[in-house]
Amino acid sequence: MKQTKWITLLVLCLSLMLTLCACGAKGEDENNDSDSPNASKGLEFELNEAKDAYIVVGIGSCTDEDLVIPSTYRGKPVTGIKGEGAGGAAPAFIACEHLKSVTIPDTVTSIGDCAFQYCSNLTSVTIGDNVTSIGFGAFNACDLLTSITIPRSVTSIDAGAFSGCNEVAELSIYYIGTPHDWQNISIGYHSFSLSSVTRYYSETEPTTAGNWWHYIDGVPTPW
Repeated sequence: MKQTKWITLLVLCLSLMLTLCACGAKGEDENNDSDSPNASKGLEFELNEAKDAYIVVGIGSCTDEDLVIPSTYRGKPVTGIKGEGAGGAAPAFIACEHLKSVTIPDTVTSIGDCAFQYCSNLTSVTIGDNVTSIGFGAFNACDLLTSITIPRSVTSIDAGAFSGCNEVAELSIYYIGTPHDWQNISIGYHSFSLSSVTRYYSETEPTTAGNWWHYIDGVPTPW
């Protein structure tokens, strides 16, 4: 009888320990999945080759219309957005027709080929301050795209990156730099649609003619 009681007590203790461990693990995942309460949930990620950062590889279960890519995932930085891979592997957000806006964090350094191609309802894109390369056709055929904010960190924009975007209305490219900086970017063939207008950042009201912009309440606005 005593032996049965001891066995029962041992089972109960083990069950309690497992429950506590499971709860602790779940809490750690919730705390480390993303460092921003405003970041979109349910996205799919993969570790990079060095195993020191994550790359966004898919929309997963996320249904957000205003996509905010997190800057960290499970305690590591998010540094890339998957493009078209070998063997025709699908880009991260190709043909995600529910997306209306995209915010890319400062931790991301590259946007892969065709990453957001055919996002037909996408209207605005804000690219983080450390992105250096925008891949081939990254935002190709985003029919309603009217606003793109491009940081000074960008050094290359591949062919067709923003082609086929809003051929009817104006596509405003808000560049956080000077016309001279823009000229130093390696820009591929037909990277922008014919309706695009590049504007250059000026914190104070410009004294020279040209296409200039500034922020009003965090919104890019032409001078």
